[in-house]
Amino acid sequence: TSNAYLDDREFRRSLLYAINREGILKGEILGGADADQSRVISGPFPRGANENDPIAYAYNTSIEPVAYDPRLAKVLMLITNSKLKMQYEKRKEPVPPMPKLTLGVPNYEAARVAGQAIVEQWKLIGIAADLVVLDRVPGPGEMPNIDILYLTASIWEPATDAERLFGIGSPAQSSNQFIVQNLGQLSAARNWREVRQSCQDLHTLVAAHLPVLPLWQIGESFAYRNEISGISKKPLGLYQDLQKWRYRIP
Repeated sequence: TSNAYLDDREFRRSLLYAINREGILKGEILGGADADQSRVISGPFPRGANENDPIAYAYNTSIEPVAYDPRLAKVLMLITNSKLKMQYEKRKEPVPPMPKLTLGVPNYEAARVAGQAIVEQWKLIGIAADLVVLDRVPGPGEMPNIDILYLTASIWEPATDAERLFGIGSPAQSSNQFIVQNLGQLSAARNWREVRQSCQDLHTLVAAHLPVLPLWQIGESFAYRNEISGISKKPLGLYQDLQKWRYRIP
C-alpha cells in the first residue's frame, strides 16, 4: 500500500540498511551451509556463480550490495521524518505519524523465517512492523493490508523477466519514469550489446530508486545418476536439452 514514508526513497533505503542480509542468508536460509552460488545482491538480477555464468550478463558488478548498517538506517529514518515534517507544515497539513509496516510473506518455512528476522531488525531501529503469513500470493491491487511483499522470483532470462518483474500488472510494477523508459529501451533493443546495457542500466536504476529491496540470490543444484548422459555442464534450467539425454542400462 502507499504511504508518505514508503513513497520516500530515503526511507526505503533505511529499510534496506537495517536488514542484516548476509546474516539472514547464511544463518537462517542456508542454515550455516556454504553455498557458492548463494549471496547478497544489489539489484533485481542474479549475479550468477561467477563472471562467466551465462545468466550474469544482466548484473552490474560495479554496484556493490549495501552493507548492514543500523546506525545509518536510523539516520536516514530521521532525515525522512524531518523532510516530511517540513513538507506537511509548508502545506499547513498535519504531519502523518510513521505507520506500523506490515510485511507479507508466502506460507513456506524459508519465507516465514526470513520475514520474521527482517521485521525484528526493523524494530531495532524504531520501525514498528508486523509479519503477515499469506496462503496465497496476492496480485497487483489485491494487497490492501500489506505494505511490503516478500517474494521469491526465478530468473531464467533477465531480458524477458524484467518486464515480468516491473512491467504493467507485475508484482513490483513501477511508475518511476526512468524505469518505465528503461523497460521500453530494453524491449526495443536490436542487438546483444543493447540488451546487456539496458539490463545493467535497469540494475542501476533499481539500486538507486529501490522499487524493490534486493535481498539475495539462492543457487540451485541437482544430482543425477551416472547412467544418464547428455546433461549440460552448466544448464540454465533443470530440464534443459532433455531431448539429448540418454540413459544407459547398467
